Amino acid sequence: METQKIQDIIRTLLGTLTVEVEDISYIADALHPIFSVKTPDAKKLIGTKGENLRALNYLVKRLAEKQLGMERPTFLVDVNHYQQQRNEEVRRKAKILIERARAFKTSAEFGPLNAYERMVVHSMVADDPQITTESVGEGRVKTVVIRYVEEVPIQPSTLRENNEEVLR
Repeated sequence: METQKIQDIIRTLLGTLTVEVEDISYIADALHPIFSVKTPDAKKLIGTKGENLRALNYLVKRLAEKQLGMERPTFLVDVNHYQQQRNEEVRRKAKILIERARAFKTSAEFGPLNAYERMVVHSMVADDPQITTESVGEGRVKTVVIRYVEEVPIQPSTLRENNEEVLR
């Protein structure tokens, strides 16, 4: 990844928006690399419930595609660790709901969540055979349904029938 060039794109865009930037650091996160912007103008950049931050991410990614030839960039732009804190909160709440679904052998709803937050929840249970997730709803902000899946015991008669079919 062209880390310095992406930092330059962010710095130039924020300069055009007359936003003071103290620092832009690169963080190698488990899901996606993060470009963390430190600024005293965080409220402007984050907006209500992170709406401006999502728009900033969209703009920076489109600029990276156009200027650097990147295809579907997967990095995130964060401001004063807002996104990191939000992701930790989403993971913490999802973990509680996953354990609740498992303990009570039921379903739990979590949301509304944006696309990235839903992806975080889905990735948490990707390798868990007892839990499945599904995004439901309309538009960009949806709910994730976390479901407990009972393991269906294999019946010996079914095994015999399947083995007999294979042997024929």
